[in-house]
Amino acid sequence: MTSDHPGGPSFRDIIEEQATDDDGPVFPPVTDGTGDASVDGLTVRLADLHGLGTDEHNALYTGLHDGLLAELNADPSADHDPS
Repeated sequence: MTSDHPGGPSFRDIIEEQATDDDGPVFPPVTDGTGDASVDGLTVRLADLHGLGTDEHNALYTGLHDGLLAELNADPSADHDPS
């Protein structure tokens, strides 16, 4: 699998690799991402959902929620290089 995303494959790459015609519907649905690398880096973990038991879903969703909340509350100027 090749990736256009620094740091690893995109969510779309992972889901498309896991899905075949025989698998039925793909959940979560494949998206092009948000365009925000920090958010896309978090949501890529949704690709793991397919292989987890339902008893592990809460931990994945909780981690995703906490990560997204941290990104939402992050200081946007911290990502800006003033030089």
